[in-house]
Amino acid sequence: MASVDPSPYGGIDRGILQAIGLAVVNFSQVEAALAFGVNILVVGTVADDAADLLLRKLQFRGLVDIFASLYHHRFPSDDFDELKNLCKELVDLNDERNHLMHSFWKPGDVANKLGRYRKAVSRGGPKIWDENVSESDVLKFGERAERTCGRVLEFAMERVLQRIDTVVPKR
Repeated sequence: MASVDPSPYGGIDRGILQAIGLAVVNFSQVEAALAFGVNILVVGTVADDAADLLLRKLQFRGLVDIFASLYHHRFPSDDFDELKNLCKELVDLNDERNHLMHSFWKPGDVANKLGRYRKAVSRGGPKIWDENVSESDVLKFGERAERTCGRVLEFAMERVLQRIDTVVPKR
């Protein structure tokens, strides 16, 4: 009689699973920081749950686009190089998150790695990824998400929050 692995991890290295969990948590913090930035661009420093509720329905790319558009609208005479770089970083991070999260995961062909398979449609035809991913590969994404979250918060605090009440119409 074959033995069955009673572990809920299915023979997958726990370190890789923990790294995936960290990546999910760190990316959610990026998304929350971005929503905070959009919220203050909409309503200023006045708390408004209605604005926050609306933002929760937006996909990540929509949040990035609205963040950039509102910043341009509120501060039209600013230099937008830092904003442009930040938005590119956010879009690239989201693309990587989508690749990470929307893959089919399986035990890897190599020790201490997890197999990742993904098929996507693109203008150039179907694209297929079939690769082995290590814990350190996933941790690099999680660390990048953490750094990006810091950059978003820093931008929102230094470039928006300190002067937003001078440009948001008073209620």
